[in-house]
Amino acid sequence: MSWKDALPAPIARSELIGTGSSEAGITVSRHWLADGSSVVSKVASGPTEELPIEAEMLRYLSERTQLRVPEVHFSDASAIVIEWLPSGARLSGTAEHEAADALAALHGISADRYGFDWPTVIAGIPQDNCWQDDWYTFYAEQRLVPLARQCVTTGRARSDILKLTDKLAGRLPNLLDTPKPPGLVHGDLWSGNIIVSPDGFSGLIDPAIYFGDPEMDLAFGTLFGALGDGFFARYREHRPLSDDFFEVRRDIYNLWPLLVHVRLFGGHYEGQAMQVLERFAGA
Repeated sequence: MSWKDALPAPIARSELIGTGSSEAGITVSRHWLADGSSVVSKVASGPTEELPIEAEMLRYLSERTQLRVPEVHFSDASAIVIEWLPSGARLSGTAEHEAADALAALHGISADRYGFDWPTVIAGIPQDNCWQDDWYTFYAEQRLVPLARQCVTTGRARSDILKLTDKLAGRLPNLLDTPKPPGLVHGDLWSGNIIVSPDGFSGLIDPAIYFGDPEMDLAFGTLFGALGDGFFARYREHRPLSDDFFEVRRDIYNLWPLLVHVRLFGGHYEGQAMQVLERFAGA
């Protein structure tokens, strides 16, 4: 079955939104249907594991959490069709509070260990989620070091980035306070994945879920300015932040999304990642 055959009504009008950042050649479009509803299609240039995994992550969040995410109408190895969430506004005021409530609730869903039952993806990059009892081991061996190695082997970064990442990995228990217990994280919390309409917080898209330190989400949310003071004030009403969050933990945790950007784009992101590494592992 074609993804178009699975739509609840014929397409009346379509608009290209953009292309995905992964290497799967994905085009993203919005479609207005004859019944007045809207959907979003993501269509790859060929079969990929990325889109079926995204569909499964959305279904998991829809079925097992209260987080607002798009309904999945169709998915196969080459396409996914999801509900269009109302958008068009910035995260501020009441919407900030609603987003903070939603994230705090998500982070309150716990597990006994760090990881997930199956591999997930972030921007098309596989995430190894094999369960670990120790957060520092998980973050070092299943996030930072493998991705730094990819950045080097693909020519996106110099070998120094891997050497310093290896060094940082060994220092994590001394650099970070005791991590939060495992909580379910969205995993890719930049402003483009936080959907807000004039009526308030609509939900989150493009998850990269696993059970980790919930402050991974909070750190990522500050990297490009998505989460502001209003969000954090409300979030603190539900869950406390680590004492070292803004001074230490935020930068160390943001090394992960910075390495994701190095792997995808190279360029100035390598310099930003190196600044973090030189601060915490360069001495």
